[in-house]
Amino acid sequence: MQLSSHCRIRGLTRLKCVGNKLAFVVLRQRTATVQAVLEKNDTVSVEMIKFTKGIHRESLVDVEGVVTKAGTEIASCTQNDVELRVTSLFVVSQTLLQELPLLLEDASRPAPILKAQVPLVISDHPPYS
Repeated sequence: MQLSSHCRIRGLTRLKCVGNKLAFVVLRQRTATVQAVLEKNDTVSVEMIKFTKGIHRESLVDVEGVVTKAGTEIASCTQNDVELRVTSLFVVSQTLLQELPLLLEDASRPAPILKAQVPLVISDHPPYS
């Protein structure tokens, strides 16, 4: 994708950081992620930014915007040198739960971390048959 090109992306919302006049949303398509930025201007209203706050994680959204060079490297995204300046955002399908029981971050943790978090209980009793 070239800088300053207009594009449309359909992706799942992963992370959000929403303020009064600025919002950051990480969009995911399979394993690729990109940061979408909503900043109050002529095309993005304060109401649109507030609307973004109500979108649940892993909801499917259509986002239109302009690809721009990121000011600093975005460590949390696979596309870490560009960001998408949003001009429009539509929810295609919202998840019913605000927090899903199993998130992508949970499933992608390395096995040693998961073993350290769950204590192992050894029982002297034979297994049930």
